[in-house]
Amino acid sequence: MMTSLLHSAGTLSLHIVLNSHCRPCTPAALIMSAFTSTPGDLCFHVYLSAAPLSVQDMVVVIEYLLLIKTRYGDEAEILVEEILRHGQDTASSVILQAFSRLNNTPKVDKADLGSLRDKFSLLVTKQFIMRCPSPNDEEGMMPVLTVKERELYLPPDLNLKDLLAMERGQGGSTGDEGVYWRINLDRFHQEFRDQIMVSAMERRIDADAGELMRLLLQQMYLRTEPWAAISNPVPYTELKEVIRKQSSHPQLGVYLDQYLKVMEEDLSKFISKVGDSAGGQYSVNIKNSFTELTWTTIENIVLERSGSKAARIF
Repeated sequence: MMTSLLHSAGTLSLHIVLNSHCRPCTPAALIMSAFTSTPGDLCFHVYLSAAPLSVQDMVVVIEYLLLIKTRYGDEAEILVEEILRHGQDTASSVILQAFSRLNNTPKVDKADLGSLRDKFSLLVTKQFIMRCPSPNDEEGMMPVLTVKERELYLPPDLNLKDLLAMERGQGGSTGDEGVYWRINLDRFHQEFRDQIMVSAMERRIDADAGELMRLLLQQMYLRTEPWAAISNPVPYTELKEVIRKQSSHPQLGVYLDQYLKVMEEDLSKFISKVGDSAGGQYSVNIKNSFTELTWTTIENIVLERSGSKAARIF
């Protein structure tokens, strides 16, 4: 396919070049590069190469789908699966394909376009689906893909009547042509990372400690970038109020001080205390947590495979 595109823009328009790549490949899994044969040459070559890390991401697709199904149900799972299958697509196309699949699946309740539209908007709001950048209008050897930050997670405004008309084959338009959406892999990885930290606290201490870790991470995101090495401090008073309003673990509120002290003194150092005023503040140390978890995992592997003597030497 691409060999036909290795000639000048004088014979192939930029639009044809941009739309000729294989749709089943996700945009994140391909790297587009362009260059001229000689300086000043009007001919340019376009190559697509695989990004190994992104290809590896696709191996854990089942984990992505299981997470979405557990959190948001079958409809949300099908929506995510459709985007994963195509790499990127318009919201109306994804919704209509999911509607068709659900209605043709035995033992599944009849699908509803309104519900699918709302589930798609929810996944965008929760940042599991994000808007793709679009090429600007400037002519050039390679397109510049841009998207405004405020539009990344702004749900599409789709009219239900237009969706119904398209589903019934009555023509029309939903008005979202050219606006494509893709899966936000970082958001899934963030969820998996948080689950690892919560599970680690549950195993090391108990379920209440796991709940406390979950709430600390929740409050962390209000003031810290998700992939920061260490979070900005969460005030003790704020944490106590969140536990009172949101937590289903009554004992956690009663013994909050003791749990914080045990978690702070744990060798894993998941959290650290900052100051003592008004009960102090607590930071989540993401980098240190996973360093300790990695060492623990390696030591357990050596112990299981080679015995206690080898583990002590290691």
